[in-house]
Amino acid sequence: MTGARVALMALALFVVVGALLLMRRGGIAFEKGARFHTIQYGQSEKTVFDLMGPPDDTRTASPLECNRQPVKAGGPSVAPCAKEFTYYGGLLPEKWVIGVDAQSKVVFKYRYVSF
Repeated sequence: MTGARVALMALALFVVVGALLLMRRGGIAFEKGARFHTIQYGQSEKTVFDLMGPPDDTRTASPLECNRQPVKAGGPSVAPCAKEFTYYGGLLPEKWVIGVDAQSKVVFKYRYVSF
């Protein structure tokens, strides 16, 4: 095999593996998004973890995103968030944020998508 042929085969392999990884990551993000929509205000932090898995990021110090956002449709206007859990998406710049109060009950949830 010539050097050019080996390089072309390596590039093709890289493209195929990269495409497969992107498809898998996109599928995981789709599943997270579907589970996010099942989370209800007032549910426990444990229920969030059971549905979404461990968060990609947890914040307990100010400023929490959930305390800076207006209450979204269907959300209660109750105690401020004590903790915030962030889950990141796959192919899109997408994230889901879930905030819980001092009693570990969901008081905020929001989906961010940036293009």
